[in-house]
Amino acid sequence: MDSDKKIDDMSIQELLNLIKKDRILAIKLEEQINKLKNIVKEETVPTKSRKPIQLNSSEIIKEGNEDDDDIEFKNEVDYYYSLIDLVEDTSINIDSIMTNLPSKSKVNYSSIVLGIKLRLLKTIKEYKDMIQEEREEISNDFLRDIKKEIVAIQTKIDMIGQVENGKTVNNVIEPERNNLFFSLTSNGNITAIDDIVKDVPKEAYGDFKLLFNSIIDGTFKGVKRFSGNYYYSFMAEVIYHEARVIFDRVGKNDYVILGAFLKKTTTGKSYKANLLSDVNTYLLYKENIVNNLDNEDFRNQNHKYEETLFSILDGNKEKSKQYRKGEE
Repeated sequence: MDSDKKIDDMSIQELLNLIKKDRILAIKLEEQINKLKNIVKEETVPTKSRKPIQLNSSEIIKEGNEDDDDIEFKNEVDYYYSLIDLVEDTSINIDSIMTNLPSKSKVNYSSIVLGIKLRLLKTIKEYKDMIQEEREEISNDFLRDIKKEIVAIQTKIDMIGQVENGKTVNNVIEPERNNLFFSLTSNGNITAIDDIVKDVPKEAYGDFKLLFNSIIDGTFKGVKRFSGNYYYSFMAEVIYHEARVIFDRVGKNDYVILGAFLKKTTTGKSYKANLLSDVNTYLLYKENIVNNLDNEDFRNQNHKYEETLFSILDGNKEKSKQYRKGEE
């Protein structure tokens, strides 16, 4: 496939070849693509000349017919789409796009990137529908703003294609690893380690180790952003089996770990209370963390926290005992 092609110039088969999902998802995507390919190229078409096409926001994968893999895939697309969507029009370039896409080492990288493109195309389609259906009510200034936004979205799609094709600017490449920083409790303990040592059975330590490593290497296992509650909207989580790690992205390659929990407790009052407590404590110190991201001593201290975390997850009983006694 020619990587320089725009997504609206690709054949349906070329798009579907990027998807390594099951047959049901392929059918849903093919339906979506058929509709989008017939619409996105149209700049202006009289409203009466065609029947309006309704696209449900969950049409790529319908609720109620999802297995765990489909849910995980949809959550991952949603997370990375939200990062790309937040890139300001004046800041669109190879670097800003590449740093907000999944790592190319992620197994389903191509599938997620295609999902992002489809979401962007759907946004273009919605803008054009609005222009066609409400043209008489739209002011010229607002129309000009909408067209600028459409151009910006198309530019993002083009840039994503260039990243896929390996293009970089000023030798910008994916970082070897992301940096972990840790939120502390009110008494100075490491929140995530407190959560694990106090509440997580040792049988689950391997799952948490996988999740922390996925943040470090940029693959973000089962990543999902918090939605539906504005108070938590800045946070995201990585998920594997019942394990989940909550984090906040505070720099291009910098992530603060807020806490670590087991999924089976998320519906209980204790989980919600603990999460709210962790968030409130973190927000008190977030500004200080952000202001010290470039401080070498601060980075070294957090790297020591990371070493302690992985030592405990690796089953180092002595480290665990030391931490319990407050010697770390």
